[in-house]
Amino acid sequence: MTNFDIIRSAWSEENEKAKKSPWMQRVAAGNVDLRHYIGFLLETYHNAGMNPQLQAFATMFFKEKHREVVKKFYRHAISEIGHDLLAMNDLAELGVGKNTVEKSKPLPTTSAFFGHFFYKIQTDNPLHYLGYLFHLEFSPTQDGPKYIQMLKAKGIPESALTFLHEHATVDIAHNKLMESYINELVKTSEDLDVVIESVKCAVQLHTIMLSHALENGEILAANAAA
Repeated sequence: MTNFDIIRSAWSEENEKAKKSPWMQRVAAGNVDLRHYIGFLLETYHNAGMNPQLQAFATMFFKEKHREVVKKFYRHAISEIGHDLLAMNDLAELGVGKNTVEKSKPLPTTSAFFGHFFYKIQTDNPLHYLGYLFHLEFSPTQDGPKYIQMLKAKGIPESALTFLHEHATVDIAHNKLMESYINELVKTSEDLDVVIESVKCAVQLHTIMLSHALENGEILAANAAA
């Protein structure tokens, strides 16, 4: 098996465990609605806004020059700029105004998700970023289409699904980029161990973030109705 295959296998195994969590089981059963989707979009807005900076930040800690990889990282990061606005536009289609979104703060678990990787990149190894990126690129291409169909069945309009559509399709090309990143950066067994650790952390922390986002959607809806 290649390093890419080993990392993908570790991600798939951890992802299957995550799907057994209570909120992920609710999502799989279709037991979610507009409230939960709004909660998801709000936290996705905050997380997606940080992703380009995090990718550029990781290159500062490469131990070697890796000029070609840095070029790819920056192009990739640039392509991600504005994806938070897709989430904002989807929220606007659902009646959540731009001002409300911009004034909102990420939940602690959202900050903890990307904050963990800022910390690990800076204090341990920049290759921790690969696990974070791997998870965020592969999840939408694996699960995005079925979630889109489920939300449409719940009455969510196509015009409010742009973030999910973008990542269910564009991230297929990014998956191929992931393979090149791994081939060029993961050279030793120690490197491989770092990425496996980080991809497992990414699945676990993102699952917690999403669970809190969905729960928060219910809380926001209840507060608005009170």
